[in-house]
Amino acid sequence: MKNRPRTTANKTGTRLVIWAVLAVLLLAFIWGNSFLSVKQSTDESGWVMKLVTPLLEKFVGAGNVTDHLVRKIAHFVEFAALGFVLYWVMRLAGRRRSGAGSVFSSDGRRSGGSASSAAPVGFRALFRALLWGFFAGFLDETIQVFTGRGPQITDVWLDFAGLTCGALLAALIGLLVRERRD
Repeated sequence: MKNRPRTTANKTGTRLVIWAVLAVLLLAFIWGNSFLSVKQSTDESGWVMKLVTPLLEKFVGAGNVTDHLVRKIAHFVEFAALGFVLYWVMRLAGRRRSGAGSVFSSDGRRSGGSASSAAPVGFRALFRALLWGFFAGFLDETIQVFTGRGPQITDVWLDFAGLTCGALLAALIGLLVRERRD
């Protein structure tokens, strides 16, 4: 039996699965931490705090690293990673939906199709990643209601800020890679 060359659609599908699995693993990690009790969460933060204190003290000064600071940075970083991964999930899903090998015009719009498909795949991916990521952050804080921890709206906004940074970084990389190929 001959090996057939992989089509662009197959490569896109494989990449989509890999990025989707990463997204699920990140969400399991994030939400898993939200299911921890107050004591378990404090123990986890203490372990992380010992690990990152030497690095953070270079930025905030010796003795200024607090549990609160470490927790807020963790929110931002976790959701920045999620934003990065969700962008690629949405971009690859959009490419599969619109046809992985479809021809784009010079302004990045897909040729033909309906008015709703007129937005570039990358823009739609960014919008969808931010939308789904916002709901992930909202659910993250909602979970804490049931664990006796204090859910905070400020954490939802901090999560969204991290998510936005991660998704924008992924979109920028996507643009740079695309420019390099063109």
